[in-house]
Amino acid sequence: MRYQSALLPPEKVLEFWPKITGHIQQGLTQFAVEMSPFDVFKMAINGDLHIWVTTDESSNIASVLCTKIERYPRRQILTILCVAGSIKDFPSWLTEHAILENFARDFNCSAIRIYGRKGWAKRLARYRSNSGNQYLPQQQIFEMEI
Repeated sequence: MRYQSALLPPEKVLEFWPKITGHIQQGLTQFAVEMSPFDVFKMAINGDLHIWVTTDESSNIASVLCTKIERYPRRQILTILCVAGSIKDFPSWLTEHAILENFARDFNCSAIRIYGRKGWAKRLARYRSNSGNQYLPQQQIFEMEI
């Protein structure tokens, strides 16, 4: 299977919103309780968050991914906040990751960070960046509602 990924420009977010909002809702359910799909929408049209759409060979939406550049005093990181979809061929889909790497480099990011569920560790273990690096678990995230 072949996939094609593209960054959705802010001016196209409203046009695509009915097609992608369900995917974003699904992706946010696990990890980003700090945001609603509407928050993602507002941030995307303001250029504060990026929405990536991947289509399959039949031009159907296979996945939707949201990223944000986190700026720190010593480095910048492209963070994948959520991803959702129906991927039939994960290895082929993962080859589209090079587009994110290039985007991150264009914005002087030194890393890509993913907030994902435990199952992603096994899938990402086989992936290598263009420079040969791989995703490594960096830390556990602990959170308690108060």
